[in-house]
Amino acid sequence: MDMKAYFTRLTTYHLWAQECALQSLEAIDIPPDEALTLFDHILKADLIWHDRIAGESPSPNLFELVKSTEQSRAALERCGVMWREFLGRLDERDLATPITYRNIKGDNFTNSLEDILTHVLNHGTYHRAQIAKLVRAAGGTPARTDFIVFAREQEGK
Repeated sequence: MDMKAYFTRLTTYHLWAQECALQSLEAIDIPPDEALTLFDHILKADLIWHDRIAGESPSPNLFELVKSTEQSRAALERCGVMWREFLGRLDERDLATPITYRNIKGDNFTNSLEDILTHVLNHGTYHRAQIAKLVRAAGGTPARTDFIVFAREQEGK
């Protein structure tokens, strides 16, 4: 598998897992605020990193807190479109491209696109685990967002 196909598959998994996590939040009458905040954090990080990759500063309205599953759904749909369009334009050679960006504290860094994508995908996994714990504590059923569950579903299609 070439690296573009690899990152496309992992991004498809990331979006699938986000959808599963959101569905677990939607299934609770009153989702925990902390879980909604974490979900919002994952989506905002996706958007911020995409802006950095594109050489843009994050939009100021990105920092408005999402407070409902409806707002989360709209933001997730936006992220899905954004990542699919980005990956559609991506060339295998682009993955080694160094990306220079400024973090929220104002410090400059340079990392390869491959490293940034790897970070974004792992970041989502980390916080989805926290969301699952909060969903369970609220009496809900946590989403099964393990990669292997995704892979099994994809094989069945």
